[in-house]
Amino acid sequence: MKIRLLCTVLALAGAGTAAAAEPGGLPPPAPAAAEPASPRLAELEERLDKAVADLEALEERLAAVEERLGEANRFRSPMDTIERRLEDLEEDLEDLKR
Repeated sequence: MKIRLLCTVLALAGAGTAAAAEPGGLPPPAPAAAEPASPRLAELEERLDKAVADLEALEERLAAVEERLGEANRFRSPMDTIERRLEDLEEDLEDLKR
């Protein structure tokens, strides 16, 4: 959810700067309209910065966990199942030989 919000905000910010860069782009906003939007924009930028910082902290924690535990578990393949079954059968044969 946060990543989707982050992508949306970045896309909107990029679209706004692209429209402003065009010669026939949007006209400059009236001063009265810009003042009420600036606190809202500042709040959104602050939330975006916090979300990015939280995401970076989570990535660091994930890297630390992966380093401690090793590689992430992979999905079982049919070959893994066959190998495990063969090992079980070999153990059973050893038990029967005793």
